[in-house]
Amino acid sequence: MLANDKVKKLVNAIEEATLDLEYETAGLMDLLKAMREPEVKKAIGFLIGFLRELGKRL
Repeated sequence: MLANDKVKKLVNAIEEATLDLEYETAGLMDLLKAMREPEVKKAIGFLIGFLRELGKRL
């Protein structure tokens, strides 16, 4: 996949997630509970990988 394709996929995912987003305030226990959800695990994994790569380039 080309870099442009990855960026387009990411932007589309952010746009779709923002349109469907419903939220309320959450505490530490809510965060720990959410971390068991497969979707949250996938997003956290993405963020960790992204931050690693960004840190290499800063």
